[in-house]
Amino acid sequence: MATAFQYKSKVEISYDYILEKIMGLQLKAGDRVVISQIAKECGVSDIPVREALRMLQREGYVTIEANRGAVINGVSDGTVRNMIMIKGVLEAYATRLSADYLTEEDLEELRNMNKELWKMAEENDVEGFQYRNIDFHSRIYRNLPNQELIDMINDLRHRWGITRSVFQIAPERMRESSAEHDRIIELLSLKDYDELERFTRMHKFAGSARYHHDE
Repeated sequence: MATAFQYKSKVEISYDYILEKIMGLQLKAGDRVVISQIAKECGVSDIPVREALRMLQREGYVTIEANRGAVINGVSDGTVRNMIMIKGVLEAYATRLSADYLTEEDLEELRNMNKELWKMAEENDVEGFQYRNIDFHSRIYRNLPNQELIDMINDLRHRWGITRSVFQIAPERMRESSAEHDRIIELLSLKDYDELERFTRMHKFAGSARYHHDE
């Protein structure tokens, strides 16, 4: 937990932790948030957890009731799938644009990162994979001189916790994703712009098909 929470404020730690539980379906509509339990799991006091819940209430994820405390509003399958698709379109476009800004050294770094992801997939290390996967895609467009586009992608990722929840729900997706990363790196090297954008979009949309509620 220390690695994932590094460089975050206590409120951010609490916010991200609760949001991840909501998007990972560990907290569902109607569930009551036990502040003391969340504080213990995050290694913080009750105060930052309460502030995080107020933030989540403003964003519509929870409702703070007088006698029950914070209650989860939940999100629908359709909403999450739509957000995955929107983020997928943006990331595919960013990946296409990034092909012109990646050196052979950059591509080799991506290959090494994906070797790590393959290893995590083989070891069924979901937590490690989900964070390293974010690193992998962020590295692709790190050199891209379009900060507005990058900010939009990061905002969707942070707000919805999408990337993490997909691998929690469908851990078998880790191996498929790693194989697709190999192809993305190849297309980046070839600068096959149209196929690169199409394939990356497909890669991202695959998460939408796996996202479902356990009824």
